[in-house]
Amino acid sequence: MLILSFIFQCSLLGEKADKKIWEKEKPVALLSIIGGSDEYLPTETIRNQLKSGLLAIMKTINIWIITEGSKTGVAAIVKEDRNTGQPETTSVEDCVLDHIKIPLLMIIVGGEKDSFEIAMSNLEKKVPVLVIDGSGSAADFISKGYRMSTHKKSEEKTLFYDTFKYEMTDAAKSIFISNDEQNTLDSSCEILAEQLHNGLKFNRKYIYVHSVNDTTYTLERTIQDILFQLFCEDTKNSIELQRNILRFVNIWNRPDIAEKEIFNLENRKVLRILQVELCTQSSLAELFKNSLVSDRVDMVRLVLEFIQVNELYEKFLNIHIKDLYEDASTGKNIVVRINEAVIKILGSKEMKPFSAGNVIM
Repeated sequence: MLILSFIFQCSLLGEKADKKIWEKEKPVALLSIIGGSDEYLPTETIRNQLKSGLLAIMKTINIWIITEGSKTGVAAIVKEDRNTGQPETTSVEDCVLDHIKIPLLMIIVGGEKDSFEIAMSNLEKKVPVLVIDGSGSAADFISKGYRMSTHKKSEEKTLFYDTFKYEMTDAAKSIFISNDEQNTLDSSCEILAEQLHNGLKFNRKYIYVHSVNDTTYTLERTIQDILFQLFCEDTKNSIELQRNILRFVNIWNRPDIAEKEIFNLENRKVLRILQVELCTQSSLAELFKNSLVSDRVDMVRLVLEFIQVNELYEKFLNIHIKDLYEDASTGKNIVVRINEAVIKILGSKEMKPFSAGNVIM
């Protein structure tokens, strides 16, 4: 699968992005990555997490990545896995938001005062911001404030604000670089603390935090979770929404999201409509086919539990049987493979949907 992934060099600002960019295949999402160039990838751990996370996303969907220049650490990472040419252009975030309507996610890694202000500006535009906690400076400043606001109670607003302002003004000194007099420095730090407080007060739901020390949840899955929300938030039609979710659940192999968003009791009405698509070239059929071929037991279980019409599976086989045969060396029929999968899932030979004598017409 050819993935078109681009890195935009954004050292210059302009009113409009180069129109030639949009002559390429339209991406499904755009990631804008900001941070201080000197400490962009302060540790090998952060570098490795960004490398594995970004490249994994790039290999599955067509995304565009904006960095602050070709010499930054992230730009070097992405170049390791791209084979296509790269256009050089001006900043395109505003163009995307105003005209192209492509989902946009900003990621802040480290960074100084300018990176912090860019992140706050994007929050005001309702652009989700993913903060890499542990990467230093501005990113750690935002994540500290985010954690402080997690346990805030409405009846403690005044006390919370005073505590927040005091602690975050002190923390702001880690990202504010100045040779001015001390009172000027303190005043500037208070402004930064106030900016963060307002950002959290009005747009906290658009902030996401991923810790570099989190060993249980990868950066790739964190980005996937945010993109899932972006892909689906503008879809009003419930059927189209489910098809969209099915598509990306299949691409990223996310049975957890499939179970939460599609295969559940509250969604039975939509599932009854979608199940007929199992017999067509559809997102559901593609999901089931790939799950069988790739031995995705959890995904196969979900489909079998919520779509229990045997005739649909027989029609499905008529359409996809060529794709579902194993190598000629094994010669194993797909009916046998489905039986074996169901036996593994349900633990009973009597539960299989087909018998050995079934004839596929």
